[in-house]
Amino acid sequence: MCGLSAFFDLCKRPLHSGSPPKSDKDEERERLLERLDRSVESRRYRGPDAKGTWIAPDNNVGLGHVRLCTRDLSSAGTQPLHSSNEAEDIHVVVNGELYYDTSLRKSLEQEYTFQSTSDSEILIPLYKRYGTAFTHHLRGEFSLVLYDGKTQILVAARDRFGVKPLHYGRLLVATQCKGIVQLLANPESLQWDVQCLAQGGGHYGSRTLIEGIRKFPPGHILVVRADQAMEAPLVIQPYFRTNYTANKGGLDSRPAEELVTELRSRLLEAVRLRIVGSDVPVGVLLSGGVDSSAVAGMAAHVSKQRLAANNGNALALPTCFTIGFPADDDLDESAIARRTAEHLGLPFEKLVVTEQILADEFDEACWLGETLMWDLQHIAKKALSKHIASRGLKVVLNGDGSDELFGGYSHFVADRLLADDERRVASLQSVNSVQRERLQQDYPQAWFGQENKDFDENG
Repeated sequence: MCGLSAFFDLCKRPLHSGSPPKSDKDEERERLLERLDRSVESRRYRGPDAKGTWIAPDNNVGLGHVRLCTRDLSSAGTQPLHSSNEAEDIHVVVNGELYYDTSLRKSLEQEYTFQSTSDSEILIPLYKRYGTAFTHHLRGEFSLVLYDGKTQILVAARDRFGVKPLHYGRLLVATQCKGIVQLLANPESLQWDVQCLAQGGGHYGSRTLIEGIRKFPPGHILVVRADQAMEAPLVIQPYFRTNYTANKGGLDSRPAEELVTELRSRLLEAVRLRIVGSDVPVGVLLSGGVDSSAVAGMAAHVSKQRLAANNGNALALPTCFTIGFPADDDLDESAIARRTAEHLGLPFEKLVVTEQILADEFDEACWLGETLMWDLQHIAKKALSKHIASRGLKVVLNGDGSDELFGGYSHFVADRLLADDERRVASLQSVNSVQRERLQQDYPQAWFGQENKDFDENG
């Protein structure tokens, strides 16, 4: 988990002949650096290990970053990262993790001199090789901003399923809304987005609680050029779409056993990449559910293989962490989690979350979350994260996301209705859609009124 900030000023024309006096330019630079620093500092909790800022010589672009070190713990991995050849003038900030085979890096080493072992630096040679199509070659959970000084192009992108956050307000970009607020010259002009509040508080669609700040859509990329007109709408395009067989009017005809085998193989590979790719110890968030239990089982399998292959010299087995409640609470799944950890041979720790802990963590959890919550679950998770950090861990695996992939909750219907899908003729977004009316009747608790106009760049 890291934090990034970026701005791109189209009002300036780097190649125009009439440059401002040097003194004015220096004063402007100081103001921009102050805002950029304020922006990244507002999310220092996301990256306590290092901080970096960079502003282009013409002051039209700025990148900022706070770092949580999990790969390449040296200062060489501090961001923004810059191309090893200064003449190439490529700069990037990344939040998240990128996973790739060593063969890809070895191939890129023939074209580019790496300055670190950071997974994020691979973006620079990938961009050099593929241009803005480099996102098609990324695997991982990430949000990023890249600037090409030679061509005056700014690129922003988010991972395929939106694991890592990214927000934007015109050409201000940051991992969270508070980062954009601090980039503004007049943050007092911001207002609450009332429609967002009426539609679930930012859980659905692209709106946030602050008018004019939007969530960057998962699996999308934004490319902005310096010669683009300031009033021109931003074009945020998909570089990835889910491709389920059911979308084509049919079902997968393979036997169930084959589907189970493929799912297990893919999940095991995902867990392996995350454990092997970390230079720090890894933990597991374990509940009584199938999803986190499956991840814990595979983490145990991969870690024990590493121990055996390295004669016990690999990083220690992952510790399982879970939330417990007072003995009379029927929501407590810690007993199941403990039995699962014992069965897997993994260390286990439980944090008992009391009403006092929920009260103590409430304010900060709301500040960090930047959205409305239906219950106190996020506060309990925040308390558990605080406990895990106190144990010296920076990385944990969990089962989050499986419900979204497998359609586990009825409230996802609202998100479906608010999403654009031009591939369907009988779209659920149609006001007169019979399907829409039926879903509204069947799931009234998940309905938030008129649809959200996603990607309205003028909001």
